Amino acid sequence: MLPWKKESARLHPLVYLRGVLFHIGIFTFVVLLFVSLFVNLSNLSGRLAFSPFLGLGLIAGVTALVARFTDRNLRALSRPDDYISLVLVTLVLLSGLTFVLNITSRTVFWGFVSILCLYLPWSKIPHVAYFFFSRTVFGVMFGRRGVLPAAKTELRN
Repeated sequence: MLPWKKESARLHPLVYLRGVLFHIGIFTFVVLLFVSLFVNLSNLSGRLAFSPFLGLGLIAGVTALVARFTDRNLRALSRPDDYISLVLVTLVLLSGLTFVLNITSRTVFWGFVSILCLYLPWSKIPHVAYFFFSRTVFGVMFGRRGVLPAAKTELRN
């Protein structure tokens, strides 16, 4: 999964960076979600700590959405769930950003989170829950059995 080892990341570094920023924004949203459950975020300086990451994630999400509509290859690969998931997550990032900037209330933020949670079971979004587990299992099952090319350090042993 190292970027310099993945052909897609190596050949398209800006697209890879967009994905990284989008996922950092999503991670920040999840942290904000749990923090807002237990902590009163009325302190503006505490809220502002979330804003750069949510903002970058929002920009990355909007850019990804524009790319899905304008790039004919992406359009051909995209299914309705791709658009719906991307729009919902981008709206949640927007609502999170407006919440931490004190433009909208926590109720608006939680409203968008609720809509996303209702759609979650029927979407591709749950990959966040099983991505790392599946990559670990894949590496353990296939990487050490000689199915995949061995790493250079393993060849020396």
